[in-house]
Amino acid sequence: MLKIGLTGGIATGKSYVAQAFKDLGANIISADEISHEITKYPNKGFDVLVNLMGKDILLDKKSINRAVVRERVFADEHLRKNLELQLHPIILDQVFITVNNFKEKYVLIEIPLLFECKIEDDIDIIVVAYCSRKTQLDRLTKRDNIDDSLANKMIDAQMAIELKKERADYIIDTEQEIVLINKQIKELHKHFSY
Repeated sequence: MLKIGLTGGIATGKSYVAQAFKDLGANIISADEISHEITKYPNKGFDVLVNLMGKDILLDKKSINRAVVRERVFADEHLRKNLELQLHPIILDQVFITVNNFKEKYVLIEIPLLFECKIEDDIDIIVVAYCSRKTQLDRLTKRDNIDDSLANKMIDAQMAIELKKERADYIIDTEQEIVLINKQIKELHKHFSY
């Protein structure tokens, strides 16, 4: 079974691409969804967040204020790196446990930090959802209703999209017309399914 890594930068269109593959019948694993699940009470990631950041990130005893976590993490690089060091192994373990549940021709793993986590050797093919930094910034400020300063910090926390593009096996340019994006996804789905 082929393990296809779908990556890109924040707000480059990964979720759209993943959903389009899913609509064609592909099995999708989302590292972000796994991250969200493992940081819910009573999972290991929940304890990691509270131990690192304190109980004032909680809305109540069992739920985390994710907006507060995001702001703190992107304001403090040391905290972000420490958090990644503790959370990424838990997330990746769960990703690869989940991969083993599938028996189809391929599984698409949507993982924003594929290169940052240095798991290229565990992936057979890398697809990058790509758009320009300007488009990324525009999409992110609108999507998350945040200012340019926070959006730039969030973008800068990841490897530059141009570097990811250079290391991709396939690039899906999410700035082109939807019909062209969908056409490319259909072709890739067909190719990966053989």
